[in-house]
Amino acid sequence: MTDILLGYLINNFLIDSHQYEAWRGLSQDELREELSTAGIMNSAEFDEFSHQLATGAEVVEEQGE
Repeated sequence: MTDILLGYLINNFLIDSHQYEAWRGLSQDELREELSTAGIMNSAEFDEFSHQLATGAEVVEEQGE
């Protein structure tokens, strides 16, 4: 999930390549904290994005069945 989120952020110019590389190996909780500290995404936004990703993944799985 963190890879997808970081990909979204870098593709939309919300983070730079240095941040992307520095944050690639972080857990969800660590990434949530880093994004909040940097003022990029607060915890509620992170949770909403995570929920959207999970919901989207469920829809894709259902369509594949």
